[in-house]
Amino acid sequence: MRSFVSPLLLLGLLVLGASAQADPAAPESHPKLSVTGSASVTVEPDVGKISVSITVGEKSVGEACGIAANTTDAVIKAAEGSGPGVTVTTTNINVQPNITYGPDNQQINSGFTCTQSLLIEVEPKQEAQLDAAISAAVDATLAAGGNYLQVSSMESALSDGLRRTATNQAREKAVEDAATTADILAKAAKVTLGDILSITDSNWAPPSPIPLASAGAAMDSAEFAPTPVQTGTTDVLANVAIEYAISSGGAGPAAEGGN
Repeated sequence: MRSFVSPLLLLGLLVLGASAQADPAAPESHPKLSVTGSASVTVEPDVGKISVSITVGEKSVGEACGIAANTTDAVIKAAEGSGPGVTVTTTNINVQPNITYGPDNQQINSGFTCTQSLLIEVEPKQEAQLDAAISAAVDATLAAGGNYLQVSSMESALSDGLRRTATNQAREKAVEDAATTADILAKAAKVTLGDILSITDSNWAPPSPIPLASAGAAMDSAEFAPTPVQTGTTDVLANVAIEYAISSGGAGPAAEGGN
């Protein structure tokens, strides 16, 4: 008499047999310790940025834009001549009619206003000279622009090279901070620190300008006291995340090993 085995039963036995075998390719789970570290480095800015505008209102477009062009040319030459490392960029030119409304709500064109906006960038060779360089550039533009000139904003910033150097210094300190934290936690948990499994650097950030006091209004070209400027300092931050392999037992000297 022949015995009959159901195909479904046979399939079930094969599945059970396959699941009973260990998968040699499956990754082993290792205990690990994750920590973060942060640090900052204080530096003096080495770049100054001054936003100015020349605004002229006259009865005709030609008169307004002609005076604005001549004044702007004088401002550019004065700014660039105020010291080394000064560049000027035109950021906007705007011409608008001066519209008012009469008693019957009719439009009255009383003339035209022409505005030219400039960005003056100051980058002296030495960081310590930045305050004086910004002051000289501001005073030169005020004298050249007269009542047509308005200083809308001033700010200091870090050049790409200075920011990169400061960030790398902060990174080193952040790694030391993470290693110290790992050592403290490992000792408290009575485990031994092993190799570093991963390090994550999360330190990209756009330049952060530092606003300074602004003149904020048109200035007379008559004699005036030199503009005082104090750029101060700025902090460059760095953050890292580190994963350590750990095993049971006494803690290893992670902080000492990281130095």
